[in-house]
Amino acid sequence: MRHFLSKIISTLAAIFLLLASASCETSDNVEGIFAAHQWVFTGFCYTPNIDSNKSQRLSCTLEGYDKVHLVSFQSDGSIFITLDGCKFKGSWIADGTNRSFAITNLRLAEGNDKNITPYAEKFLNELKVTAWYRGDTNYLQLFDAEKHYYLLFGPTK
Repeated sequence: MRHFLSKIISTLAAIFLLLASASCETSDNVEGIFAAHQWVFTGFCYTPNIDSNKSQRLSCTLEGYDKVHLVSFQSDGSIFITLDGCKFKGSWIADGTNRSFAITNLRLAEGNDKNITPYAEKFLNELKVTAWYRGDTNYLQLFDAEKHYYLLFGPTK
């Protein structure tokens, strides 16, 4: 009888642990990652293997690569970008479960009197085709749909 009760208790404990672990949160805190602070662009990176943390920096021949580009994701789904002296706005959405990501309706913000530089146009086009993200509050990688390259961002200090 004692052996039988011991087996029942062990089985119930195993079931309880299984149920408890199944209810754990498996999605990212999207707002905590994106909207916690402002991001600064730090580079384009090429990655032959998405699961590898070893990425090779692309040699960037674009003019203005060393300029500061700020991206601010708002919790209401809006995005604001400062790039080459121009301000842009649009919308963003991310799914914390499958880490999909999209920027839509990206346009020049009202009140800008500057022309968009070729570099700014290239950067914005790369940003528009991002489809997946990886990161936390310390870094943010925005990947293209095929996950061959990403735009790397760090938090502003």
